[in-house]
Amino acid sequence: MKIYVAVLICFVCAAIGFALFWYVVLPQDHGFFTISDSNAARLLIGFGATLVGVVLGSAYRHLGRMRAANVETIRNFRRFLSNVFRSVDLWMALVASPLVYGLLVQSATTMAISGLVIVALENGFCCLLVAENITSRAVPNAASASAGG
Repeated sequence: MKIYVAVLICFVCAAIGFALFWYVVLPQDHGFFTISDSNAARLLIGFGATLVGVVLGSAYRHLGRMRAANVETIRNFRRFLSNVFRSVDLWMALVASPLVYGLLVQSATTMAISGLVIVALENGFCCLLVAENITSRAVPNAASASAGG
């Protein structure tokens, strides 16, 4: 499968997931946050910025691993992109991105769109770290509960 097809599939799946999240969960009043047509574009732009941040963060971590392996230059850029888009790091961050974006939207109700985009990029960039922090807090409790403690 060509890398471009994989990237397209990735973004289509993310868009479908966001659309389902929007149409199923958001119209109901859960006390989380409310949505109107006026801020729909704001939510889509913010989530898009989060996805861009996820890809940039994964590429950055891949470059860090390459530097640690004493690789000085990228000899085959196409292969580099293929490795980034097929990495488990990227896919874990993509899976966690709706959770991280939901936390951002909950706390940024009065933020201007420019600020939202910047924070969404930052959150996307660190999405994997945020998700690992959340799950690392939950895992010890589950382990102690299954051990009978």
